Amino acid sequence: MVSGISVGLDFGSLGCRVAVVSSGNGVTRFPIPPAWTETARWLASEPHAHSPLGVRFQTAKNLLGMQPPEPGQSESWAEATVRRFLSDLHREVEAKMGAAPAQLAISVPALYSSSRRTALSDAARAAGFPSVHLLNDSMAAAIAHMANGPSSRTLVTYGMGYAGFETALIRLAKGRFRAVCCDGSACPGGAAFDDLILRTLACEHPALRQWPAHMPAASDYSLAWRNIAQQFKERVCSAGEAWLQIHDSRIVGISRQSFHRAIENSISGTMESAVHAIQESNMGLADIDEVLLLGGSAVIEPVRRLAERWFDRPATRLNEFSMAEGAALYGARLDAPSAFETVGVAAADTAEVRPKSLMPVEISSGSEAERGDALVFASPATPVIAGFSAPQALDPLSAALEGRRHVVDHARSLIAAGERDAAASFLKDLLGELQEMLNAMSVPQRARMKKESEWLLTRAREMLKAKRLETAIEHAHRAYAVDQETPAVFGEMIEIHCDAAAAELHFDNAIRWLMCAQEHDRTNPKVHATIAERYYKHARDLSDRDDKDAAISALEECLCFEPEHAPAQALKAVLAGARRPRPATEGV
Repeated sequence: MVSGISVGLDFGSLGCRVAVVSSGNGVTRFPIPPAWTETARWLASEPHAHSPLGVRFQTAKNLLGMQPPEPGQSESWAEATVRRFLSDLHREVEAKMGAAPAQLAISVPALYSSSRRTALSDAARAAGFPSVHLLNDSMAAAIAHMANGPSSRTLVTYGMGYAGFETALIRLAKGRFRAVCCDGSACPGGAAFDDLILRTLACEHPALRQWPAHMPAASDYSLAWRNIAQQFKERVCSAGEAWLQIHDSRIVGISRQSFHRAIENSISGTMESAVHAIQESNMGLADIDEVLLLGGSAVIEPVRRLAERWFDRPATRLNEFSMAEGAALYGARLDAPSAFETVGVAAADTAEVRPKSLMPVEISSGSEAERGDALVFASPATPVIAGFSAPQALDPLSAALEGRRHVVDHARSLIAAGERDAAASFLKDLLGELQEMLNAMSVPQRARMKKESEWLLTRAREMLKAKRLETAIEHAHRAYAVDQETPAVFGEMIEIHCDAAAAELHFDNAIRWLMCAQEHDRTNPKVHATIAERYYKHARDLSDRDDKDAAISALEECLCFEPEHAPAQALKAVLAGARRPRPATEGV
């Protein structure tokens, strides 16, 4: 163990959580400095034509290492914000623990770029931490979860926070952690869900893009609306519905069912990407021991439900301090670095997942009298500046050209400031994303269909081995829906129906699957033979239970599909003879 105090920091988008490990003591939670509990301290607004409010909010976590200092300043807003927080944290730990911290371990997303990681480490050292180490969020959560668990385990972690999602496959063997693969994207996440709610309300109430006279700046008004969207989301998830009064007396609402329906496709796309990543690591779902859910947005019900459906096992929701505790334990065990192995792919070289887009949210209306519990943003008496609205949205091409100009200007400003390494990292990250898009465009649609159908059929076979027969049938159907032009895919789908029916103990399920296969291919001799054999076995079971009439009906079905089925013919003759009435005996 490393002597001294080890501080673990969960570096979040809207705030942080801290845990410490000191000599002779276990891991304990540590309160962050009171001045840093406000979400607004971590946010900066900037004009954005396509936002429903005309501005968007960037987090210090996202901007760190990605923006140049303002003229006359030595550090950017994000760098100054993070450094001040870490300085306050260092003082708090030293004051309350009675000694300066020996090291700081920070959990960050696996796809957090190298320039951001460098800036974060530099800010921590500038704040007074002598030894700084970074680890991935998923690894930190796994370490905390397995602190007192078995020495060998295979875990899937799925995290969804404000800035996106991350998933990883982590193996623990003989006390050593190894991250086998990771995947993630900036969308969906809490920010995307908040934006979805804002867009929904903006469509219903155009005055949302206007701000009251008592608020001096558009960013203040927009920040208030961002907070309203977050409260709206939290109330929908906890209470089942949320209602809002906007300026006038009108009340609008969103139900939990509508909100879940709007986000499920997007979340399901992330789950599918996670399963793909596992498959590409030459592992199957049967190899997974446990699924862990982490992050603030993972409390949303569809995340748990879809995770359990895609990974075919219950999911465990970790507490909000798991990543901080895991980071602290990681820092305390740095005398054994071989206990932790991270993913070998650099964050900047990892392709970003593009899940399905969010669906529109349905809204409903009501009166103030009906909805007295509504979130009231502004009373009817609050004045609104007449005729004033946010900047008009640019057309897509103009917006793209404007964005390209900002990218070039940013790179040039870094070079002019002497930050050539930061400029190179920024441009390489951008070029990597553009190259991934070009590569995706060059792959023929046929090849993508083939790859997806093959993966679905492989998973169907895995489900057969695991006796998840209904799931195997579903995946076979999906494979054929993806690629209906390849005869081998169609043939494999039929085979899976037959194999599932052969393994199924319940006759009704088996015959339902076989009749489905027969609907797909009415001339397939194997399907006919399998149906006939299943009816014959069912007839034998009925005969053993002395239900001769039902047994004969089953045999007749068998002979419809295979008239020359000799055992069925013989059993039918025996049963028919057994139930033939005896002739009446004549009197003497």
